[in-house]
Amino acid sequence: MDPLRLTNGNVEVQVPLDYGPRVVRYAYLGRRNVFAETPTRVATPYGEWRPRGGHRLWVAPESLAGSYAPDNEPVEYETDGALAARFRQRTDGAGIQKEMTIAIAPTGTGVTVTHRITNRTAWEIVVGPWAISIVTADATAVIPQPVFRSHDDNLLPVRRLAQWSFTDFTDPRWRFGRNLLCLTPDPARPEPQKIGVGNSAGWCALVRRDLIFMKQFGWHPGAVYPDLGSNNELYTAADFLEVETLGPMEHLPPGDSADHVERWHLFPPAAPGYTDAALSDELAALARQAASNESAVDCCSGR
Repeated sequence: MDPLRLTNGNVEVQVPLDYGPRVVRYAYLGRRNVFAETPTRVATPYGEWRPRGGHRLWVAPESLAGSYAPDNEPVEYETDGALAARFRQRTDGAGIQKEMTIAIAPTGTGVTVTHRITNRTAWEIVVGPWAISIVTADATAVIPQPVFRSHDDNLLPVRRLAQWSFTDFTDPRWRFGRNLLCLTPDPARPEPQKIGVGNSAGWCALVRRDLIFMKQFGWHPGAVYPDLGSNNELYTAADFLEVETLGPMEHLPPGDSADHVERWHLFPPAAPGYTDAALSDELAALARQAASNESAVDCCSGR
């Protein structure tokens, strides 16, 4: 079955209808995909789960039974004009129903993806929506560092950094700068690496030779986030690279839902030979530009 295609003539999004909800393509029209594909398969208590590639919706915290419930069945969908559609999965083996609502801005590159998880079990659960993009490996994933202030100016910590048991900061795939935290895949290094942060800046990016892919997402200071307070995570193993964002953990009685919104944008590539400081300034400026564009669209549309 062919995927459903949404486009404003500048960018396009493709969503499969025979499994999901997933997004398999986001790109400038006629140009290379931001997302990657992967043939890996994982055995779960509910059957075979396939990463496939692209963008997916998961449930935090990670567990083999809950997060990896297969999404191999056709999705229900409905369109809302030429630029928006909603995709709904049947309740999965873990008792969660997943939905994605995707809307492309009338002009430009902006895409809003609203992720929803609904508790279809008979009891209350504590979970959070988790949006994961498998992106092309010839790139660097970037998270902004907190604004640098000297020890004399600020004596208190400003952000949590979550590590996994396999996180190794001596691995050369990591680069910790004053302004940016970077992760670059290496096909010769199959060992996984992962971190999570509480990212109050509300954006992260993929920097590729031909473009910049930016995600914007929420940060709620009083909320409890998964993975020791993480709303933004990076993961790699060999040529596999994921850029992930998470919503807060919520107590969901039967039938209740939790939403998490990402806003995507594409920009021209950074100038060659950029420094950490220069790239940080450029990405921050692009994040402000994207937020301004979104505000203008919301105002004009009456949202």
